[in-house]
Amino acid sequence: MGDTWTVKGIDSELGPNVTITNRVLSISETISTPAGTFSNCVKVRQTNTYNAESKLYYFIHPLTGIVKIEGMSYESNADDEVEFFPVTFTLKHKNF
Repeated sequence: MGDTWTVKGIDSELGPNVTITNRVLSISETISTPAGTFSNCVKVRQTNTYNAESKLYYFIHPLTGIVKIEGMSYESNADDEVEFFPVTFTLKHKNF
């Protein structure tokens, strides 16, 4: 727990000076989705230097992969103002 890694946003629409930081928060999360319940998931928080209020949380099962993503993301509107919105993705089916 506590491991971190960063990625420079070279090919990102956010520009080359943006750094994306990932940090492991937990290695023992239990997540329920429509595809089932997954134990011992790794919870990773993703932030970036473009906007500190944007945070995404990834729940990754060791055998299945990403089973859930949740958090707050953003986009710029026509007036170049930042608008925030909640994000939730969950695994619906497990066919493997």
